[in-house]
Amino acid sequence: MIASLAWSPKEPHEYLDYQVDFRERLSSGELIVEVDAVVTFGTIEVDRVQQANGHVLMWIGGGTKNQLARVLVTATTNAGRINQLDITLPIK
Repeated sequence: MIASLAWSPKEPHEYLDYQVDFRERLSSGELIVEVDAVVTFGTIEVDRVQQANGHVLMWIGGGTKNQLARVLVTATTNAGRINQLDITLPIK
């Protein structure tokens, strides 16, 4: 099952960092070993994607005014589990 999340709107000209906390989805001793963020809808661009201590940090820019954008974040753990989060980002 893919969880979903909605972020606060951003302006098309803004280049902002967004963080996702996966800690509640991790078992004791489990670590994120691979992370990916893919734009599934809209004209935003995901630049850097980093992870540390159960958090995923992404830098996002662009977008088209008055449209929604969506990002699918996939985090794979050292236990082989795959956690996915579908994020909606309104562009104002």
